[in-house]
Amino acid sequence: MPASFAYLVAAFALVAVELLLLGAALLMALVPRFRSHAKWIALGVPGSLVGVFASQLAALPIVLAFLWTFLVPVGYLHGGGQTANPFVIAFAIGPALVAIVLFASASLAGFVVGWGAANALVGGAPLPAFLSSNRAWRYLSAPLRRPYRLPLLVWLAVVWAMFGLAVLRGWFHA
Repeated sequence: MPASFAYLVAAFALVAVELLLLGAALLMALVPRFRSHAKWIALGVPGSLVGVFASQLAALPIVLAFLWTFLVPVGYLHGGGQTANPFVIAFAIGPALVAIVLFASASLAGFVVGWGAANALVGGAPLPAFLSSNRAWRYLSAPLRRPYRLPLLVWLAVVWAMFGLAVLRGWFHA
């Protein structure tokens, strides 16, 4: 199963769950006692979708650079094809699993941050104030603050430069 198919299945599952939540909010809005909860759900659904896809876009270069860092040396050293070498198998599967966990964690954190941000913004809280008080956002943005910023940016620049050089090499030799 290709990764793009698995991603589309997960995205459609997320949209289906979000539509079910909106339906539940609609039914809850009919009962006056549950209207505040219905409003919280109805506001959180679009905010969570925006948060999930924004966090996925932010995590994508890091995940791809992580995969490129580990899988390209395996491809160069092993040469491709089938193998029975357990080291090569572990070195190929391990980074893929870590990348999946990293991408899923970023998606979950984006869901939580987006849900809370949508409800906080409607409640009148400014976005910078909400983000500075949100624990998930502080944890997500920690690599972008000092002292982590420079090594992360250098690593991303080197990995993406190597990727660009490999693409150019393949383009010129084709």
